[in-house]
Amino acid sequence: MNAFKKLSTIIFSMSVFLIFIISTTNFTIAKATQETLRLSVYAGYDFRRIIDDTTPFYSDKQGNNLLFYLPYTYYVRVLEKGDWLSRVEIVGENVISIDGYVPTDMLFDDDLAVSSPYVNLNVKLKNTATMYDSPSCLNAIHIVYSDRDLNYYGTVMRDDGVRLFYVSYFNKIGYVYENDVVPFTIPNHPNELTFIVTEEPSPPETNQEPTEETQQPDSSSVLSNVRIIIFTCLIFAGLLAIVFAFKNKQKPIKETNYYDENDYE
Repeated sequence: MNAFKKLSTIIFSMSVFLIFIISTTNFTIAKATQETLRLSVYAGYDFRRIIDDTTPFYSDKQGNNLLFYLPYTYYVRVLEKGDWLSRVEIVGENVISIDGYVPTDMLFDDDLAVSSPYVNLNVKLKNTATMYDSPSCLNAIHIVYSDRDLNYYGTVMRDDGVRLFYVSYFNKIGYVYENDVVPFTIPNHPNELTFIVTEEPSPPETNQEPTEETQQPDSSSVLSNVRIIIFTCLIFAGLLAIVFAFKNKQKPIKETNYYDENDYE
């Protein structure tokens, strides 16, 4: 009975461990699959990165109407490449796509896979504010009440030193005053900042196969590895159960010869 209890405890413990492994691996598979799908959405797009926080975004191809300055380290999609200005599109999660013009020489190609091109940032109003159609703030287009979240696109500063944020709210796009918004910071894009020049000498070119770090995540290979891990754990659990069962098995009590002197009277 004691051996049976120990065996039951071992099997229960291994079952809990296997459930934990399966849950963790399923989460890993889901994340890898989600990332693969996000990458496939933008596959084939010509993305260029913003490497200067003073990169302008114009509404016209002459570069006369500045809308705002693009956020540092993020990406825009190139639609038409020009000698001076290139026509680009802002695309991303929870972002209303808009197109405009950016100086061609201020767009950097870092040759990295992009899953979330543009900044996905909500800024909150600290009081009721007005959205305007231009930095001059002469024509109001919408009233937005306090504590509302606005989707951020970029920043512009007028000649008088007033800062404005270009935002969207319920499919309306316009400007709000910086003073109407709760202070915030813009995080860098998660992709490595490969455009930062280092002083290290470049290694000689070799015909090496691409490493795992440069390859795109493959959900099928991840799933195959997970199956191997689960199968190995099941075998290991079975072996442990058998070993402990035999180890704790009670030995049979040997019979001893009983001697009674009365038997010989």
